[in-house]
Amino acid sequence: MKSLLNTIKKTCRYFQRPIEPYLLLADRPLHQAGVVIRKCYADELRYHFGFDYCEEPNYVSMTDIINDPQPLAKKIQDRLENPLQHALVLCPNHIKGDYGVFTRQSLPLGTLIGVYTGSLSPPRFNNSDYRLAFPQHTEITEHAYSIDAKMEGGITRFLQHLPKDTRPVLDAEVLHNPKLQTAIKTARIVTANLDHQFITINQKALCCFITAREIKAGEQCGISYGWDYWTSREIQPDYFDQHGAIVDLNGFN
Repeated sequence: MKSLLNTIKKTCRYFQRPIEPYLLLADRPLHQAGVVIRKCYADELRYHFGFDYCEEPNYVSMTDIINDPQPLAKKIQDRLENPLQHALVLCPNHIKGDYGVFTRQSLPLGTLIGVYTGSLSPPRFNNSDYRLAFPQHTEITEHAYSIDAKMEGGITRFLQHLPKDTRPVLDAEVLHNPKLQTAIKTARIVTANLDHQFITINQKALCCFITAREIKAGEQCGISYGWDYWTSREIQPDYFDQHGAIVDLNGFN
C-alpha cells in the first residue's frame, strides 16, 4: 500500500499545473522608474492580444514527454512543470506598440525558455508573422510543417528578432548591411541570445528556445528569425538597444 501511495504521489507531481496560468506584463520598459508589473491571465491576454494562451504543445502528450529518455525531453518536462512565469516579463515598445520578452533575473547558459506552441499549419505558404517553419522534410505531425502562434501560443510568440553576432564569419543579414555591422561592433544594438533546437518525441517534432549565453537581469530575450523571414516579406527588421528601444541605423556608417 505504501508503495502504491508513493507511485500515485509521484504521478500526480508530474501532472501538476498552475491553477491559473499567467504572464507578467509591464507598463513600460524595465529600466524606467516607476515600472508597474502585474499578472495577466488568459482572459485578459485574449482580450488584449487576441490569442489563446498555452505553454504546452497540444499535439504531444505530457506522458510521451515524461517517458522520452532524451535529455532535452527532460528539460521540456521540467520547464512545463516549472514555467518561468516569475522570471520573464512582457515589456512594451511605445514606438510601435509591440511587446518583447525581458528577464527579471539572470538566466544561465543552456536554460530552456519554453516550447513554441500554436496551431499546426499544413500549408507551407502560410505567411503569418507568427508562423515557425520547421526544417525541410521535417514533419511536426503528418502533413504539418509549421506552427502558427497567431491565434494561440505561449510566451515564446513574443520573442523579438535579434540579429546574430557570428563574427568573424558574418550571418547573411549582417553581411548585407554595413550599418548593422557597425552597430554590432560598437555594441549599440543587442544580438540574439537564444538558439532554437528541434526534438522529435513519439514521431512528433517540437521546437525549443534555449539560452545561447548567460542572459543578465533586465535584458531582452530574442532569437534571429532568419534572413529569409525578412526577404520573403520585403521589409527591414527593427533593431533594439539594451533597454529594448528601437535603434535607427541611419546614424551609422
